[in-house]
Amino acid sequence: MQEPLFYSSDDPLYTSRRNLPHWSQENRVQFVTFRLADSLPLSVIMDFREERDTWLKQHPKPWSDEDARTYYQLYEVKFEKWLDNCHGSCILKNPSVRQFLENAFGECDGRKMTIYAYVIMPNHVHLLASPIGDNTIQSVLARVRRISARNINLYSGSKGRVWQSEVFDHLVRSSHYFLKYLKYIIDNPTRLTSDAFSFYLSKEVRDMWGCFLQDDNPVSNGISYAVR
Repeated sequence: MQEPLFYSSDDPLYTSRRNLPHWSQENRVQFVTFRLADSLPLSVIMDFREERDTWLKQHPKPWSDEDARTYYQLYEVKFEKWLDNCHGSCILKNPSVRQFLENAFGECDGRKMTIYAYVIMPNHVHLLASPIGDNTIQSVLARVRRISARNINLYSGSKGRVWQSEVFDHLVRSSHYFLKYLKYIIDNPTRLTSDAFSFYLSKEVRDMWGCFLQDDNPVSNGISYAVR
């Protein structure tokens, strides 16, 4: 497994933007959230974008640790609370539907990206991963979402859009933040029954940071980690 590499101010920072800003560095770990197309009402999304974009213009990257903490509290925490309310169809509650996404992840893990951990919630996904070689997280996840969307639509007999058009991605700044995001992924499904989510933790990460798994956490029982 590729060892986690974190954001470095000494290396080039690549930026791109559609509706959302994206920052990346070669082979660096990123924490990513993506969601179903119907997971949030449009009015909520538009208000959120306007408020967040104003803040981003006032606080351009690279950020200090204080800026990163402020952004997390102002926007990531708020966004996650909305998602956890399970708005929309929440089709990822269905284990058969989640399997399509798990398969797509498995095809890319170790080839196009290194996956350290993920959780598939009823209407959104959290992922800790780093791209391999010339790949970017954005390009790899575009493939993952395209393949899984096609199979989900075939399974459900639908033709509509499955995923929201873009992902939220964040460069992980240090091992401290890596553990913070890992703990967040582990804790995310604590209020769900074991059949309502899928969880993956690589064997290497489990061996190194297994202390983050608590006995009262539903993820602790039947934890899924593949040896690929």
